[in-house]
Amino acid sequence: MTDEIKIDPPLNTIRGLVQDVVEHMDTLAQQIRDKEGSMAVRPSDIRTLQHIVRRPRTLNDLSEAQGISRQAAHSSVQRLLEKGLIEFDFVEGSKRDKVASMSKLGHELRTKHSRSFMAAEERMAEIVGREKLEELRATLEKIAREF
Repeated sequence: MTDEIKIDPPLNTIRGLVQDVVEHMDTLAQQIRDKEGSMAVRPSDIRTLQHIVRRPRTLNDLSEAQGISRQAAHSSVQRLLEKGLIEFDFVEGSKRDKVASMSKLGHELRTKHSRSFMAAEERMAEIVGREKLEELRATLEKIAREF
């Protein structure tokens, strides 16, 4: 008899591993931003920004992409609007739906924060080596493009 608990499904799914790595990267990036005295932005709002920077999105798009309630997405968007990091425009042809996009200040903050993520990637390169990190990047790009 073994005391080991069997976990089904196993914890080493790609989804779980990617999430673990993202959490580590977010923590390291936040530590770097804290040292730099960067504008205080909640981690959940950083994730919202990361979705918006890839392409402008509606509130529904943001809640679905992040797997959060529309109310939580709205709160995050409201905080980002108040900080001047995003702006809202009406969806073309609609008088009701709005789409969030990065403001000039948002792009400036993204540039500053991207340095913290690059530092996190350097830490990853120390762990697995530059070549394997670039292989991982290429693999993830291919999956993201074709999935």
